[in-house]
Amino acid sequence: MRKVFQGVYPLSFDGADIVCISRPPLLEKIPPGERFSSEKLVDDLIRQGKDAHFFGDTQSVIDFLVKESGAGDLVLIMSNGGFENIHERLLKAL
Repeated sequence: MRKVFQGVYPLSFDGADIVCISRPPLLEKIPPGERFSSEKLVDDLIRQGKDAHFFGDTQSVIDFLVKESGAGDLVLIMSNGGFENIHERLLKAL
């Protein structure tokens, strides 16, 4: 949730075709000047030529992935927490 890796984080997505970024929960617990910015990450990825998208909530990510993914696609979910049970919710939606 902190912006410690904000500058280098965009490099972590070099192998991705499409990147979906959601706002971390509980950002209000972090002082404003130290907060990670999902929106900035998406902007940086777009500037690098990536097909990157920002989502304000988990359900929006699921809806997008259901619409955009197809048979044989690999969907990787990266999170430092439970991500509102996105794994099971996405599997059910697919």
